[in-house]
Amino acid sequence: SVGKSFGRLGGVVVALRGHATFGSLRAPITCDDDALADSTSECFGGQRSDDKLRPNILGADVSVGWSLAEGRLRPYAGTGYNRLRPRFQVNFTNRFGELDDRRVEVNLDRLVVFGGATWDATPRLGISGELYAAPADAVTGRLVVRAAVGP
Repeated sequence: SVGKSFGRLGGVVVALRGHATFGSLRAPITCDDDALADSTSECFGGQRSDDKLRPNILGADVSVGWSLAEGRLRPYAGTGYNRLRPRFQVNFTNRFGELDDRRVEVNLDRLVVFGGATWDATPRLGISGELYAAPADAVTGRLVVRAAVGP
């Protein structure tokens, strides 16, 4: 990702960010070793799959943050847009020698909204929380506790 923040007018900061996730991953996603040994799995007795995943994600967002409590509390809120074009290729041969080479392609465009805050409880302890939502799909939450150790 690449981002840039602007201004501190009255303690308000506006940030722009662009992000992308590209590449490919090859792994036994469909039928791993455990599934090959499980007699209730359709993978049982077959060959370990050699599947391929390409995430293909591109997005941008804008956020606004500000300071409260003499800078110890920093809330923010934002919105953005994600273009998702993931591609998944199955490559599995079952115990009968039949090849499953299905392709799964998804084309999604999603508006996202997010907000959160960072609180510096002490100079050595900080807590951050965020909610990130693609309203058409899901809401994700995260909590981070940061502690400085040592002198």
